[in-house]
Amino acid sequence: ATEFKICPNLEPSSKNPVYH
Repeated sequence: ATEFKICPNLEPSSKNPVYH
């Protein structure tokens, strides 16, 4: 848990967690 980006409509990845 280093960087959290809010990217809706994107596939959840280990580097970029997706928050709906």
